[in-house]
Amino acid sequence: MPEPSTTPASELIHQQVQGVRSALDHLLPGCNISVEVLERNAFLQRHTPEAFHERSGQVLDEQEALLWVKLPGDCFGLFTVARARIPFSEAEHDLLATFTETIRDVQFVTSEWEIQQAELVSNSHAFERLLTAHLLRGENPESVGFWTPNLIIGQLQDLAIRRYEGQPTTSGFIVVSHPEAYLERQVAPSPYTFAPFPEHIPLHENFFEKAASHRYIDGRNAFYLIDRRLDVRGVLRDTEPTRYDKVGRAANEHLEPLLQADASEVWAGYVGNNDDVNVAVTRRKHLRWLTSHWHFVDQHHLTNALHQQGLASGEIDELVAIMLAVSDLRRGTLILIPDDEEHLPERAGHIDDSPLGESLYESLVGRKMSGLRRERSAIGMLTSDGMTTIARSGRIMGCGKIVRVERMSEHQQRAGGGRTQAAIAASRYGLVIKISEDGLISFFKDGREQIRIVF
Repeated sequence: MPEPSTTPASELIHQQVQGVRSALDHLLPGCNISVEVLERNAFLQRHTPEAFHERSGQVLDEQEALLWVKLPGDCFGLFTVARARIPFSEAEHDLLATFTETIRDVQFVTSEWEIQQAELVSNSHAFERLLTAHLLRGENPESVGFWTPNLIIGQLQDLAIRRYEGQPTTSGFIVVSHPEAYLERQVAPSPYTFAPFPEHIPLHENFFEKAASHRYIDGRNAFYLIDRRLDVRGVLRDTEPTRYDKVGRAANEHLEPLLQADASEVWAGYVGNNDDVNVAVTRRKHLRWLTSHWHFVDQHHLTNALHQQGLASGEIDELVAIMLAVSDLRRGTLILIPDDEEHLPERAGHIDDSPLGESLYESLVGRKMSGLRRERSAIGMLTSDGMTTIARSGRIMGCGKIVRVERMSEHQQRAGGGRTQAAIAASRYGLVIKISEDGLISFFKDGREQIRIVF
């Protein structure tokens, strides 16, 4: 972006545009995002009339997006979003498409007396929340606007940072446009039951003030049903909560019966396990507010990477769910799916080279990840340290392995801790997925990190 002039007006515009850029940076992992401010003629030279809109617009393809917005002074802000090697997912395409409508609601200002609004827009947190609210509103023509999701999200964010008797506080909502039709079509055939309140209770700023409001309705096995007018209608409860283990819940399998309706009519919002707020339109279209920023919990990137590596289709969803659970539990692991199963990284040893440890490793070789998930032993195996190697068939080839890293370059050795160095070394032999104790999931291939996703 060109250096801004020293006038207060141009400085405010610069701050606001950079705030939008920062929001896109948090929501779209692994992307290179640049921004320019162009005068009208310079801007129009880059676009055909068919691609032009006076206020805002976008041109999207698989790995690059051009987004623009009209600014004061007959100028345009042009954002270029690109990611090498890894295409945008369907959910990311939806988010980028929502940018146009969202940015039209932003008032870019130049007057000193409007500086408070300018500071709001220049704060990336504000634009992230606005963009998320617009995405949740969907395309429903009867929608009352983005204030409904914005207010519900605000209540959950306040709850996520609270404690009651020293413990985290959690709860959740299922938000619907037409409650009566939803209950008839969605809940009746599902394992959830609905207990209506005698009278509708409006959502207000002190909704979660008393302990019963979140202790009785935990956002795990029970959810408030709320309409788009912010009237709470009653409670949805799972009648068989033990069907879903930690792995299933991390992959939103417990929400799937509640999110089968049209994506523009229903979404779920709940507080997670790590002081986070989650919103899901479908099981796979899921955003998470964590450490004050919004991020995609995009299963597409995981499933696509495993599919491209040739993992058996019946094992992909199982392994993705397990990895999401490891991330949600804030445990670390390292997984290799080799290009050639006869050509593997050199081993420096095992984490446990005792007779017991060797016997345990051998007992797992040849087992499938899907079978270990059913036995609820997959997480324990993956998080016992060392690297787990999985064949394309989904069978375990080895676990607890220490990868030899001495042959790495000095630059690579400075790239991170022991698990990162092992990931770089092993990625010359195939796809490596590293999960960190802070929840980050990273892909490595050909000796370098390809993308890092906040989970």
